[in-house]
Amino acid sequence: MFNKSNSASIEFIKEKLALLANAFKTIAIKYAYNDVINTHVVELTPVNEYYNNEALDKYWIPISLDFKRLFENEDITFISSDSLLSVANPEFEWNAGNKATDLRSSLPITKGNFSIPEVDQSIGLA
Repeated sequence: MFNKSNSASIEFIKEKLALLANAFKTIAIKYAYNDVINTHVVELTPVNEYYNNEALDKYWIPISLDFKRLFENEDITFISSDSLLSVANPEFEWNAGNKATDLRSSLPITKGNFSIPEVDQSIGLA
């Protein structure tokens, strides 16, 4: 598998997440591309901020909408650490100190970058 995103979309994401990290210094941000679901995944923590910070919502939701408008053939999702989908091995990370780290040089982009819990197949989904 390979990363089907393009460099322009990744640069857009890096730029916007750097701005988000600067605006919200207490938010930790992880980014990776998930080849299994062909989606850019951005994890925002702590969970309390993700669910209860309206200013944060007003910042990341427009990023998501702008991304979809600019890159119609790609998807992006924002999650927190309690999601079934998680970023186990981020390609980029912005910590609470607002330092961006590029982890791609030592990390291949594969489905192994993510932790996806197994689903109990005996449970019916509606």
